[in-house]
Amino acid sequence: MSFCVVLIYASLLCGANGNVLLTTISNIGDSFGRLSDSIVGSVVTVPTNLTTSIADGFSEIQFILMSSDEGHSSCKVGDAPTLLKNARFNESLPTAFFIHGYLDGQDSESLIAVSGAFVRKGSHNIIAVDWSEYSGFPYLSAFSNLPGASRTIGDALSRMVVAGLPAENIWLIGHSLGAQMTGVVAQNVDFRFQRITGLDPAGPGFGIAGVASLTRDAAALVEVVHTDAGSLGTEDASGHIDIWPNKGKAVQPGCLFSVDEDTFCSHARAFIYLAEAVEHPDAFPAVRCASWNAFRRGECPVNGTNVVYLGYSQPDQNEPGNYFMNTNRAAPFGRGLQGVAVSA
Repeated sequence: MSFCVVLIYASLLCGANGNVLLTTISNIGDSFGRLSDSIVGSVVTVPTNLTTSIADGFSEIQFILMSSDEGHSSCKVGDAPTLLKNARFNESLPTAFFIHGYLDGQDSESLIAVSGAFVRKGSHNIIAVDWSEYSGFPYLSAFSNLPGASRTIGDALSRMVVAGLPAENIWLIGHSLGAQMTGVVAQNVDFRFQRITGLDPAGPGFGIAGVASLTRDAAALVEVVHTDAGSLGTEDASGHIDIWPNKGKAVQPGCLFSVDEDTFCSHARAFIYLAEAVEHPDAFPAVRCASWNAFRRGECPVNGTNVVYLGYSQPDQNEPGNYFMNTNRAAPFGRGLQGVAVSA
């Protein structure tokens, strides 16, 4: 009963235009008692696309090989291994996969920002995973579709590895609901990911017993970037390396008077920071510290061994823990070592 009510409430938090209200609770579990009295007994209609997704086996998920010439190559998830033979695929490069979040798709800011950065950098093949047929409004539908979509994506990645894609060269990245999905995908592949980056993993509906999510067990290195913790993003430190820019919470610098109605500024900062870091590897150092307050008090000076660089954490070099930094209010957001200075 409690699990159903939590999902119903997450769905009710969405407005008519599909945006999640800023009043999202930070701890759904603690609020269940107050919610149950008002929600139990309500009539809930199962969203149409939830039924459709089960019937079609999530076959409408798209894998898109991004390129610099605007002639991106795409295929349905069942044909994912064919991308390895595409002329735009460079066998000599590692491959990054990006999974978008709730309400997003191949034209969303997150996918464009991250894939564009990789294309310009030229360091990786970049394949976008578009599951927008199953990640749309209401949140309950997208949340419920996540396990099945994750199995389908995991199967496709396993088949790509069998077809010749080196498993050790895969970097799996996700934002919001897509970040939580990376952890579930990892449970549905025939190999072990070496690297996963979760960008402000979604909070609503997660952190509950029995709900699969991104954890440090998902890969040899799990790096999590928090920018809206306790609101749209989870407050849980779920990676080997958890990076908390500007405390990891709203309001991120420059977001206070944001008028962007299509995406929430602090939640979006996670993918914006990563996109900048891809092209500028030294832009976002973070220092390991016991807490944000300790960091601000100058108790964690950089000593050469307690620093990670967002997007470039190394499992054999960086000690697990929580890492903190400051950013600029506008692009370029990365401050380099000034971002971890005591006077920052």
